[in-house]
Amino acid sequence: MTSNLIMESILQQFLSAQIINIDEDDNHAKLVKAAADLTKIITKDKTKFQQIAITAVDPSIDIDDPNIIEVKDLIIKHWSTFINKSQNTPLTYIRAVMLESLLSLCSQDDFASIVWLTTGKPVAFYETETRESKILQDFLTICGNRYEKLGLENWSVSNSVATVTMPVIKAVESKKMGGIKSDYVSEKMAPAVMNGNAISQNPSYGASNARQEWANEFARLTGEAFNAVFTTIVKQANEALDSKANSESFQAFVENFNKEASSVLNNVIYKSASIELRGQLLWFKEALYSNTQKNSYRKLATEISAVALPAEFSKMLPEFCPISVEYFITETFLSANTKSEELISFQTLLDYLMVHKDKLASYFSNFQTIKPGRLTLMQFIGYLVNGLLTKESFLLTTGLSPSLELSWSDLSIWLYREFQANKLVVKK
Repeated sequence: MTSNLIMESILQQFLSAQIINIDEDDNHAKLVKAAADLTKIITKDKTKFQQIAITAVDPSIDIDDPNIIEVKDLIIKHWSTFINKSQNTPLTYIRAVMLESLLSLCSQDDFASIVWLTTGKPVAFYETETRESKILQDFLTICGNRYEKLGLENWSVSNSVATVTMPVIKAVESKKMGGIKSDYVSEKMAPAVMNGNAISQNPSYGASNARQEWANEFARLTGEAFNAVFTTIVKQANEALDSKANSESFQAFVENFNKEASSVLNNVIYKSASIELRGQLLWFKEALYSNTQKNSYRKLATEISAVALPAEFSKMLPEFCPISVEYFITETFLSANTKSEELISFQTLLDYLMVHKDKLASYFSNFQTIKPGRLTLMQFIGYLVNGLLTKESFLLTTGLSPSLELSWSDLSIWLYREFQANKLVVKK
């Protein structure tokens, strides 16, 4: 599913709000070209796309971040005096180019969903200037609404019974062969065996018509024989044409019926799968059993549940889910753990996670190689429990202050979204 441009150019919005200033129209065109160059890169690499998204929404991103440097170089390629012209705010221009590039791809479902799932939670923890926050909020709202629409379509279950719409069978007219008049051959044959007429100059007979009776009889008998043969041929040909016409009509009916039947069958299968999934989720909530931990969620430490619950839910769920699923996860967590609404700092969270890293590592088995640049919270935790990062690098790699607090249930939804985003990122 795709759509047209979903909002006004972000570069133009930054200009209109005077967040960035450009003294020449030509320089604006150069930023647009840089954004187009970036789009070509991230279109082919969803991992890169996600990194650009999480980088672009943080006004305090390090100017030496590798993705910031890369985009700065793209700008300089078109605008050699960029650094001098942007004075003390090159980072804002660079992020504006990033956001412009993201916007250009967010008419596509996967890209819009990745933006929403990756940035929707952390952006609330960044300090964003008022003028810019409104632009970011509008952009993320559009991406979030798109993801919600996809989720609702993915989960819809109609109460009505689907019926087959029978196709109209269009009659195929056959083009039948025409018949031959019974006396046509006789009329032509008699002159053919006579001389001295307007049709034939047959030299076999004399100039007189002494043998006309013979010619007439010959013509009659020959004509009857030929007419009988022609009648048989025409009858058989017309029967063959009728058979072909009926065959074509029936074939058209079969093809239309198959299309309708396939549509209804696919719809039934789709609805059945949706209903079955709901049943699995309800069973999960009632049982509160972790297949990975081989234990009840009621008996697991809160920090283990906060990671295990979203990971195991995401494993069951399709790529696109409505926001109601997040409320379902929150309620499930609350049923399993009465501490789910308590606040915890990131610093304390990281300490707890390190204690249980062996039990949590299985949820992050693919996190074995670190790519330079900004990380999502889920990525940082994955690298942390796999021993590839230390908790001291949390602020630098995520942009989140260790002293910030959130509830256990908010943490669970944050990780759920990023597990969902990861499915889209790795999808071929």
